Amino acid sequence: MKFNKKGELSLGAIGSLILLAVALIFGTVLISEGIADQTGTLTSTSNVVNETFTLAALNGFTDRPDCVNFQGTPVLINNSGNSVVIQSGNYSFTTRVSPTLNLKVLTVQTLTNEFDAYSVNASYTCLPQGYAEDSGARSIAPLTILFSALALVAVAIFYGIKNSGFDFG
Repeated sequence: MKFNKKGELSLGAIGSLILLAVALIFGTVLISEGIADQTGTLTSTSNVVNETFTLAALNGFTDRPDCVNFQGTPVLINNSGNSVVIQSGNYSFTTRVSPTLNLKVLTVQTLTNEFDAYSVNASYTCLPQGYAEDSGARSIAPLTILFSALALVAVAIFYGIKNSGFDFG
């Protein structure tokens, strides 16, 4: 920092301090509210337990719009009073582009007429909209937070060195 003969900061020094503060605050907000939140969506699955919906008619589709895919083995239970587990040959969990939403969605197709138009409870692991299905993207996503934080530290260090009066020459 440069002081005048009275021990006061110059306008340029005050301006650069304000600029540093704005840059650090703005960068911190971007990291915490933007990059970190999106990284969670990119890399986190969610467990859906006892989601109630009605199966479509034979060969019809029931879209689950909050999911793009699933992991593991889904379980459907008949919700019409007898709570029987529906065998997997009666339905199929697949992914398709929804004709109404124009998004990739998880869909349940009814394969037999034994349970068509039945109310069911479904439990499965969902890959939510925005999930990075590519493992490379999932592994790089947390690194963006790290490198963004390092960039903020570098800005602060550069400012400190520049205004310290230390001569590198």
